[in-house]
Amino acid sequence: MPPRPLTRRLARALAAACVLAATMALPAQATSHSTARASTTQYQRARAIGAQAYVYGLALLDEQRVIDRFPANTLISITRLSTPAERLVPLPNVDTLYTTARLVLSGGPLVLHVPNEHGRYYVFQLLDAYTNSFAYIGKRVTGTRAGDFAIAGPRWHGRLPAHVRLIRSPTPTVWLLGRTLVHGPTDQARANAIQHEYTLTPLARYGGAPQTAVFIPASTLKPLPLPRGLAFYDALDAAMAQNPPPHSERALMRTFVTVGLGPGRTPSSEPLTAATRAGLLAGLKLGRREIAAYARSTKRASERAHRGWLLPPSATRNYARHYLLRAYIAQDALGANVPAEAVYPVAFVDSRLAPLSGRHRYVLRFAAGQLPPVRAFWSLTMYGRDLFLVPNRLHRYAIGDRTPHLRFGRDGSLVIYLQHSPPRTAAQRANWLPAPAGAFVLALRLYEPHAAVIRGTWPLPFITRTG
Repeated sequence: MPPRPLTRRLARALAAACVLAATMALPAQATSHSTARASTTQYQRARAIGAQAYVYGLALLDEQRVIDRFPANTLISITRLSTPAERLVPLPNVDTLYTTARLVLSGGPLVLHVPNEHGRYYVFQLLDAYTNSFAYIGKRVTGTRAGDFAIAGPRWHGRLPAHVRLIRSPTPTVWLLGRTLVHGPTDQARANAIQHEYTLTPLARYGGAPQTAVFIPASTLKPLPLPRGLAFYDALDAAMAQNPPPHSERALMRTFVTVGLGPGRTPSSEPLTAATRAGLLAGLKLGRREIAAYARSTKRASERAHRGWLLPPSATRNYARHYLLRAYIAQDALGANVPAEAVYPVAFVDSRLAPLSGRHRYVLRFAAGQLPPVRAFWSLTMYGRDLFLVPNRLHRYAIGDRTPHLRFGRDGSLVIYLQHSPPRTAAQRANWLPAPAGAFVLALRLYEPHAAVIRGTWPLPFITRTG
């Protein structure tokens, strides 16, 4: 049977439906384009802000992953100088014994007692949760006589005993990082005895039995891994909730909130769009690239200006809004002192800007009258490319002003031999700092440097390749 012809009413209804369908298709397509544009905008915004948050928060989490290994409000002393077994912080020194603590000041001040050091160099560096060095206790600032120092949080109000000095922290969490100089192999026992006299006591129990340090091997202190993915932001937001950013950064925190970040937030469980989540994950990679690019440009400029040496910028103190610098220092030299306390020129290249390698031989020469001008001590320490100590046959990791039996030239100059294999002569071997077979890094430590070092007018020594 042939199909029945459409009635006029049905034909008109079908035509109207077709027109309606076509009309509806246009805004749906426009909506699709609009949604795509919105997703792209969300992704790009989250990526940019995520990178900003990564750069901002890396120092906070780098410090936390180190000190969270410590029991709260307990002094921990390391009784031996650093060895290749220690991997707690990059560029460890082999000049001082460490005494450290994680202070949690929410329960009230803690009183640090230091004994009479009888002129020995020592220092306790106080870093807030964001790695700013906000105070010092030690020879340069407070002298070497016995003293008691109450370290209080930002909101504490109360009275202290007359002879106890107040140090106020900007954040409730403080990293207390102490260093006690060892004059040589026969001096370590005396330095250990001084460490035994450091105490840390809650103010509420001050006057009673003091809390002495716990002594442990440094090799047992392993940093926690840095969180990955959205867990990085979760950890950052939790850390900022415990240690609120300064009021001057309120605008930045409001920016973070627009993509689900900020003190007390948990981005991994926030109702974020897929585009925002993807952007935040991409922001982690972008933030790492920004820090790496900053490190490369800083290194390149300094090496060209300072005979191959990398000198940290003078703002290594209270970083304020220098977030890239703060992240860079935390990543490569966590716990670095302020320049007035110590300057750390680091060399990855020789004086011709070629990478340092144990495949070659080098000399570093201090001309007569040009030994490092310091009030405390100096040393030159050898590291592998990963910035940690490397085993060698002499168990010698540094040469400095306390190294016995160094050979000086007739004119008073000092030449240090940097190579993997032993030098030929006995005189050269006395001044030999063994290098690993592959790439290596040198750090020149200058503690309590003279003004010429801080200003950059003291001529850093050449590292000259000889073979």
